[in-house]
Amino acid sequence: MRKAALRSALSDKVLNGELILLDAITMAEPKTKAFAEFLHRFEVRNALVVLDAVDENIAKSARNIQGVEPVEATGINVYNILAHGKLIMTKDAVAKVEEVLG
Repeated sequence: MRKAALRSALSDKVLNGELILLDAITMAEPKTKAFAEFLHRFEVRNALVVLDAVDENIAKSARNIQGVEPVEATGINVYNILAHGKLIMTKDAVAKVEEVLG
């Protein structure tokens, strides 16, 4: 049941154009302003940022931005997906989620 609900939530984001898929997201150092500018380029104010692995620079950069939550792909859940307007994922994160959903 959990996998079906997760698939459904992800599908909903795709169908509604709320998924932003990127090759990678990297930050040389933790800078909230730089991460806010990154989000602004995509016109995003409320987003779940799904990464394939924990990235401390992204986590520190995003923690002070209201409505933005970085999460590792293995920690993704239906509530987090539905609670955020946009879903930003890297290609590697998609691959990890696909593994989990098998």
